[in-house]
Amino acid sequence: MPGCPRIKLLSLTLMILMGGCGEKKARPAQPAEIVLSSAAQVDMLQAMAVANPSEGGGPIHLLPVDGWRWSDVERAARSAGADQGRGAVHFAVVQSHMESDHAWFELETIHGWPAVLTARRSDKGVQWHAAVGPWPEDPDATQDAKAIVEQAHRHLMRWGHRPQLPAIKSPAASVPSD
Repeated sequence: MPGCPRIKLLSLTLMILMGGCGEKKARPAQPAEIVLSSAAQVDMLQAMAVANPSEGGGPIHLLPVDGWRWSDVERAARSAGADQGRGAVHFAVVQSHMESDHAWFELETIHGWPAVLTARRSDKGVQWHAAVGPWPEDPDATQDAKAIVEQAHRHLMRWGHRPQLPAIKSPAASVPSD
C-alpha cells in the first residue's frame, strides 16, 4: 500500500499540532506572603498617607458613613422599578427632578398607572413618599405606594454599599468649549 506512509505521516503531524496547540493549564504563581508586625503596618500606612495625600488631608471615604449618598437617590429610584420579588411593583422613571435637599420622580407602573415618588433629605436620612394612580387613597394604590417606597429605600442602601471614588478634577474638564 503506497499511501500508507503518507497517512501515517499526516496523522503524526496532526497529533503533534493538536498536542502542541492545546490549552495548557498552568497554575498561576502564588503571591509572596509578607507578614508585618503591627508597628510595621502602622509605619507603612503612615508612609502611604504621606506619599499620597487626599485633598482634605485625611483618608478618602469610598463608602458613606451612614450607608447612603444623596447622589445615589436617582440611581435607587431607577433601579427599584426593576425589583424582582414578591409584591414588587414594576415601574419606570419617566421624568426626574433632583435638587440639593429634595427630589421627585414621575413614574409609570407596568399597568400604565401614573405615580410620583418623592425623596427628601433630613437628619434621619432620606424620607420617601409615593402616590400611585388617580385615586391614591385606594387600598391597592396605597399598597403599591408602600411597596415602591420600600423598594427605593432598599436600592438606596444597596447603592450605598458600593464604593464610589470622588470625581476627578481635571483642568481639561473645565475648559469651556466654543
